[in-house]
Amino acid sequence: MRRIVPPAPLSADQLAAHVAWLNENVPRLMRETHVPGVSIAIMQKGEVAWAQAFGVADARSGKAVTTDTVFEAASMSKPILALVAMQLVQEGRLDLDRPLVEYLGRDYLPDQPDHRRITARMALTHRTGFANWRAGYDEMGGPLTLRFPPGSEYSYSGEGILFLQRAIEAIAGQPLDRLASERLFAPLGLVRTSFVWTEAIERDLASGHRDDGGFEERTRYLHPNAAYSLYTTPGEYARLMLMLQHPELLGEHALTPATVGLMLQRQLRVDDENRISRPGRAQSVAAYRASGWSLDVTPEGDIAEHSGSNSSGFKAFGQFNPAKGSGLVIFSNGDGGYALREAIIGRVGDL
Repeated sequence: MRRIVPPAPLSADQLAAHVAWLNENVPRLMRETHVPGVSIAIMQKGEVAWAQAFGVADARSGKAVTTDTVFEAASMSKPILALVAMQLVQEGRLDLDRPLVEYLGRDYLPDQPDHRRITARMALTHRTGFANWRAGYDEMGGPLTLRFPPGSEYSYSGEGILFLQRAIEAIAGQPLDRLASERLFAPLGLVRTSFVWTEAIERDLASGHRDDGGFEERTRYLHPNAAYSLYTTPGEYARLMLMLQHPELLGEHALTPATVGLMLQRQLRVDDENRISRPGRAQSVAAYRASGWSLDVTPEGDIAEHSGSNSSGFKAFGQFNPAKGSGLVIFSNGDGGYALREAIIGRVGDL
């Protein structure tokens, strides 16, 4: 029988080799993908072990990216709503399988009675039956309709996450930005993380860029949207991911290990095209959805991850292996950031 090797963090020499590769190759990848700025944080042994910034935050001004530069996390906002949701589950205030309209206190969609069956579990695993977005995006656009019966099919949906957000806000009697700040960001000492734009964020905020490197007009999200509006840095987002191994970091709002296990439980097998290509024993053999997270099944344990893409010119990615206490976060301010991310993960994704 093949000897089973338990998951272990990289050695100091291996980590140094990864860091050397990043320092040498990220500038080249940025040129090839027309990405002006990149910021990366690496987690090892349950803490942020390395962080580095490359390039410029704004192609017009030439202002340099630093590890304090704030990016749009895009869809990496969604797992943060999941953390708040699981806090409420642990407190007995949210049942993952109870219809969300019962918490909302009213119908969310007129003349579509099937939406009354949508639950938090369906929203967190993208089985609400909604499209990703209605025409014109969320509440600013046209009517929202069900494409599939709730619970029947996997269909990635920001609208489903927004529906869950509205129910959670009704339960707590507070908007998401305040809830997340009180329950997550403040306890962790995160000072550059917010679901809404603020003057303080503006000072450190990167600008987005098109796939040719051209400047995109800056967006300023004044209302929280759990599907895409999170502003943060790689280092601060890494500290949020570290809670999957060390939930006690949240103090009185800490999730129990059982609740973290429930959140990261494999809920739904998805197509192999969702697997992330990594080297060595971190190579994915199957992909699943958990509650708010994607999961790659690997010989080193399940890797929790999420990516993000905003039309404002930002691409983001984060992964964390709770069995090893290791992972990384990559934020970029250019539409070419996905290709850059794939090259990085393909080389150092076995963290």
